[in-house]
Amino acid sequence: MNNVKSNELKLCMIGAGEHAGRNVYPSFAFIHGANVVANCDLNVERARALARQCGIEHTYADYREMLEKHKPDGVLICVGPDFHAKVSMELMRAGYHVYTEKPPAVSYEQAKQVVAVSRETGKICMTGLKKRFAPAYRKAKEILDNPENGQPEIMSFIRTENNMKNTDDPKTQFLLDACVHPIDLCNYFFGKVKSLYASHKEPATYAISLKHRNGAVSTMTLTDRINGPRRYEEVTIVTDKSTIVQVHGSIDMLAFREGAPIGAYRPDFAMGRSHSIVEQGFSGEIQEFIDAIRENRQPVSHIEQSSHAPQIYEAIKKSIETGQTVFLEED
Repeated sequence: MNNVKSNELKLCMIGAGEHAGRNVYPSFAFIHGANVVANCDLNVERARALARQCGIEHTYADYREMLEKHKPDGVLICVGPDFHAKVSMELMRAGYHVYTEKPPAVSYEQAKQVVAVSRETGKICMTGLKKRFAPAYRKAKEILDNPENGQPEIMSFIRTENNMKNTDDPKTQFLLDACVHPIDLCNYFFGKVKSLYASHKEPATYAISLKHRNGAVSTMTLTDRINGPRRYEEVTIVTDKSTIVQVHGSIDMLAFREGAPIGAYRPDFAMGRSHSIVEQGFSGEIQEFIDAIRENRQPVSHIEQSSHAPQIYEAIKKSIETGQTVFLEED
């Protein structure tokens, strides 16, 4: 049974689907300073089973009933992008801080609506862009943020995925769902995108060239044509001071300047000192949400930052449709 300490925040969880059950609920064991007191899902039995596994005392079918009874400090939402946007706006207006899984919305226009509500209410709206919280990527960001290592020059990003259905359901779309991570990391490492050109091979293979507002360039090579148990993800970043940073598989990082090593990160799975939930960034993003509420500040990957991902997504689609370079509007 959960006994919430007086100094701990109360959280409620909306959603008990496959992704939530595999990655979000297990993260609760790694957070501190907060307690998940209730969860809900239309599939009440599945929600109840996950609650038992995680020591969550209360389960509901109706999220409004859950929130009315528990009055949490923050709400975690993991259902789908359209639900993320609509419910996050509803809950911010009701006085709650919210965290949603990615993507934050189904369109850039919808994401801007969420931004407006966050500004209007003063409530946190954070998007769970896990790779910003993966230790290997965070270490890479520290190196790139050090002026001694130079300014961004070029980045290449390769990402593969199992065959996805790519139907009208946003959760089945490779570019919107799985590719939100490379799209966001290009923004995270090199800053906002000025323009891009995209090539496409049906059904879901993309080659994208991006020009950032700071003058740096990046490329994304994305495909869901790799079946099997393994995915491939490789990032290489070069600066104007001969610094090279490489991240492999989202968990290994190596960095060199003028050929000399300046940084490295590798988890220790062999000795059981590392956990995939931590290394992939799942627990880190939820902890950041908790810390931001406590410290009354905007979290990393708050909605004003994460809304740029749907903007890039729509620009990619437009470039494919028109065969032209697309210039992104400045916010």
